[in-house]
Amino acid sequence: GNVIENNTFMYGWCSLYLHKSSYNIIKNNEITKGYWSGLNAYGGGNNIIYNNTARDNMGNGFNIGIESNDKIMRNVATENCDGMDLNDLIDSTISFNHVYGNKQYGICVDTCSNISILNNSIHDHAYKGLQLNECSNCFVSGNEMYENQAGLSIEASTRPSEPAHDNIVTNNNIPFVKASLISGFFIALGSYLSLSFTTFGIMGLILVQGIVQLSYNNWKWPLYIFKEFKISFFSFLRLGILESFNKIR
Repeated sequence: GNVIENNTFMYGWCSLYLHKSSYNIIKNNEITKGYWSGLNAYGGGNNIIYNNTARDNMGNGFNIGIESNDKIMRNVATENCDGMDLNDLIDSTISFNHVYGNKQYGICVDTCSNISILNNSIHDHAYKGLQLNECSNCFVSGNEMYENQAGLSIEASTRPSEPAHDNIVTNNNIPFVKASLISGFFIALGSYLSLSFTTFGIMGLILVQGIVQLSYNNWKWPLYIFKEFKISFFSFLRLGILESFNKIR
């Protein structure tokens, strides 16, 4: 095996590519600007992928496939297309990773078995935070998933040979689900009453949305984030302004 640490990998089809390479320790690297993916590991096993940051890759931040006994821990994946795409892994652990702000999915786990997905923070994705597709005997616990289109999705093919089975999902924190369902009910009710009994029209629908969301979601969850990350409102506002200027430049 090899030790690959404290590097910055930029550009190329993959910024860092491992092909049929095993018993490696890959840690403390910055992996960015890959045209297809950041880190691509294929066909090996027994690799430790630890404390790396995959940022601003056109495809997946981490793309790992046909491997066994890997440990993927304490990495950051952000501003990629998908944060992590894991295919055909066996007997591996994905834990304590921070996967956030990717354009589509957080972590996609496809046709894997005997995988432990533990204590990851997965948030702010246009689609699913964690997707298990045709996986079996996986254990999913202790993860926090919020501000995704769906926190967790378990899917299977229509082909009987590729079911999703014997997965255990327990003790995960998906904080917005109950509040979203309640808000949705009151938005639907308020919209019906507004259209049926007032002349407000479209403005009535907008007002209903605003009133319902302001009553809980629009203050509760920002406050939750401030407490979770121990930041003040003004620090958060300053960070948002700086990030906006960086994007414009």
